Parts: sequence; C-alpha cells; structure tokens
Amino acid sequence: MNTRVLLYLFIAILAMLFTAEKQSFSDDLLSEAEILRLADGIKSKYESYVYTVNAYSSISSHKNKREKKGKVSLSQKKIGTAFPLDDQGHLITLHCVVKDAGNVRVISRSGEEIFADIVESVKSGRISILKIDQPYPESPPPTAPWNSIHPGNKVFLLCVCPKNILSATSGTISEVRNSDGSITVSVYGNPEITAGTPVFDTNEHLVGIIGFKVKKEEPLPNKSSEIKTSYIVIPMEYASAIARSVINKPETRKGWLGVFISEKDKAENGVNIQYVVQDSPAAKCGIKSSDCITEFNGIPVSSPRKMIEASSSTKAGDTVSIKIFRNGEVLLLNATLF
Repeated sequence: MNTRVLLYLFIAILAMLFTAEKQSFSDDLLSEAEILRLADGIKSKYESYVYTVNAYSSISSHKNKREKKGKVSLSQKKIGTAFPLDDQGHLITLHCVVKDAGNVRVISRSGEEIFADIVESVKSGRISILKIDQPYPESPPPTAPWNSIHPGNKVFLLCVCPKNILSATSGTISEVRNSDGSITVSVYGNPEITAGTPVFDTNEHLVGIIGFKVKKEEPLPNKSSEIKTSYIVIPMEYASAIARSVINKPETRKGWLGVFISEKDKAENGVNIQYVVQDSPAAKCGIKSSDCITEFNGIPVSSPRKMIEASSSTKAGDTVSIKIFRNGEVLLLNATLF
C-alpha cells in the first residue's frame, strides 16, 4: 500500500471521527442563532397540529355553609393543550386537564372552536384521549425513540397561551430516569406552558408532552426574565402505546400492564423491562425496571413479539400471573390489568 493511499485512509478516518463527535455533541455546540432557526422551523412545520383545550366542569357553592342555602351553580374551566394522534380525529392531552369535565372544546390554530368527546382518560398513564369530528388530514410527526433521549439534549416546546397564540420555546433535558420512564426538561424565561404541550428534539421528532411543573428556581442575578423552571415530560413512545390500546375498541380493549420493552434490549430467555409506568398494574404488583419477564400468564416469552402475542388474549380487568427473573432469583407475581 503506497503513501498516498495511506494518507487518504488517514484523512477518511479523521473525517469519520469528527463527524461522530459532531453528532454526539451537536446539541451542546448549538449557537443561539441555530437554536432560533430550529425553533422557527419546528413552529412553522407543526404549528397547525397544536390545539388549545378548554375543559368545563360544574361546581356547586353555598352562600351559607351552615344552612346550605343559596346554592349557586358555577362553571370551572381548565386550559391545556392537545396534539393529534392519527388522521382519524383522535387527540392526546393530559388526564388532569379534562378530569371531571362535562364539556370539552378544542380550538384550532385558525381559531375554530370544536366540541370534543372524551374517549377515555387513563389516570395511571396520566393521559386522556379526545375525539373530534374534524380529523387532522396529516399523520403525526415521528416519535423520538427512548434510546435517543439523553440529559443535555436540546428540546423545543410548542406553547399555546390562553389567547390561542403559539410560540416555540427552547429547553434542555435535565434528567432521564429509567426507573419510572420520566423525563425532566428545564426551560428559561416564563413561557405559557400548559399540560399537554408537545416537546420536540433537534431532529423534529416528538419527545413527549408536558405533564406538570416540578420545580421553579430563583431568577438569575440581574436577569429577572431568566427564570429556570423544570417540567416532567411524559414520553410519547409509551403514551402513544397506551393511546393505541384505548382507541382500538375501548369497550373490549386488551389488558394493559404498564411496562416498556425494547426490541434492541433483548434478554437471553425473556424480555427486559426498560421502565415501569407509575401507578400501573406492573408497578402495583411489584415489577421493577431491569426485571426480566420470562413468562406471561403461563406462556413463555423469549422476545418482545412473544410478549405481545401472550398478552393479546387478555382484556382490561383480567388478573394474570407474571414470572420474572431478578438478581438471580425467580419471582411469581400477579397483576390485574387496566
């Protein structure tokens, strides 16, 4: 091999290493101009997907609590955000937004107010599925895979204020917990963030939707507008899985365990659990992240596909036996599916 060929190989290897390093740390190296460009691009591409949710519930008030006279009927409104799940008119929002609501309306970006039915609220998954008669004509954006979500990654939130004005705000993933599948995002400033606000990554993939605020820190010195606020994000990868189980014949839907497994994370004789949804049947029966499920309701499961096949005959309310392998020990647990 001559010197020129060796030189070309050396240059090619350097280029590959540089590209890999640039891809690995691209979020850290984004300039302010690049962040603004990405935010504007995501807003322009997905602005019409975002709906404002107005959920109304009736409450009672007594002018005289002792005599319980003078009862007054009041209307309480909660405001949130919804995002299309498919092209059939299904929208996803937060359970807390439509809880106890008797009247739900969504407002499109054009300002049109549309009545929405609550297909079902999944309290354990913290989400609610709505249905409108005017389906969004296009498919939803691609979902960010769990293994692409890392602390330090830049994200973008499409925030809609009560006046139905939308803005794109940048933030940073501050924590990713495999134990319960929660993602924490930190945002500077004071944007109009509501429950259900969609969160995108730099690849324009949907990371998840805002669940609730967890921490609000003090403003930075001499920068009263630079307030750092942290929010829990519900990952879209498992939220959409829950939603699909609700949408597909909700009156006779398959049972839901509340675990997330990955095709890329295969076990030798079972399926490894990436994380367990909080308050789910899996969490209630004692399943933990990093457990390995070897049998589901007496059926051996050696792959994610086998796990899906084993659970396909179950329905909500069924109690199933689950054999797991944990730290060299075999455990048999019983879970009542949602």
